[in-house]
Amino acid sequence: MVSRLDRETEPYHHAADSDRMSIMTPGSSPASYLSFLSRIYGFEGPVEAALAMTPRLDTMLDLRGRTRIRLLRADLFALGIVDAATLPRCPSVFPFRHAAAALGWTYAIERNRRLHGIIERHLDDALPDQPRGYFAVRDRSAGERWRELGDALDRIGRVPAIGDQIVLAARSAFRCQHSWYQLSIPQRRANGSQHAGDRARRRPRHRRAVCRRAQRSQVHPQPRPRRSPRMPHGRRVVHMAARCPARVRYARVARSHGSTLSTRSTNCALPITRGSRSLAR
Repeated sequence: MVSRLDRETEPYHHAADSDRMSIMTPGSSPASYLSFLSRIYGFEGPVEAALAMTPRLDTMLDLRGRTRIRLLRADLFALGIVDAATLPRCPSVFPFRHAAAALGWTYAIERNRRLHGIIERHLDDALPDQPRGYFAVRDRSAGERWRELGDALDRIGRVPAIGDQIVLAARSAFRCQHSWYQLSIPQRRANGSQHAGDRARRRPRHRRAVCRRAQRSQVHPQPRPRRSPRMPHGRRVVHMAARCPARVRYARVARSHGSTLSTRSTNCALPITRGSRSLAR
């Protein structure tokens, strides 16, 4: 089941790894490290609270030994955050109705924590004086937690329907995590680039109106009125005959011959041949 999750959630791995390793930059500072830990707490805090309330999940996983929020809260306290509850929290995390969804979200969280060894080595060189108990491997290794999660996924994922629910929950967890990181880091953009709101405010007023009309037309495209093209006579008759099934047989004649005759069955001039007057009669 773990291999299936790795395969079906692969499009989200690059964004998740980039968000987790955003602290690994040459210009890392204590302020950026504090912001980094605050973002992690704002997402994983509600997730671990929802996991603790999931029924029968404690029989599959050791939730007490798996939690890392207490270590993260201790690091935040050492950095000056006395009450971590005052930090912003992700509003898109809700209690899970069944264990399958909880296991999918646990997979996304544990996959992020597999990178903690790399982050800890970077902090040893870049920020040696900063607390990093959240990234340190102490009581339980990451490999042991990963094997325990894999065994639980294999047991519950034998049923195809439950396996599909786990995959959908893991995808939702990756999307929610990336959205939270993007919302909580408005200043993370390339050097020299402007924010979209700044570009909109600096744009002239008439250009802004044109852009708004273009956006509305893309969301709700208005159909253009259909006009009868000025084409050769035979094709024009075909266009008129397409509106009325009774004129189709005259349109077929019009495509192959070139003379015109006004008939009683139609009020328009239709091209027919001299030998085809018996059809009009």
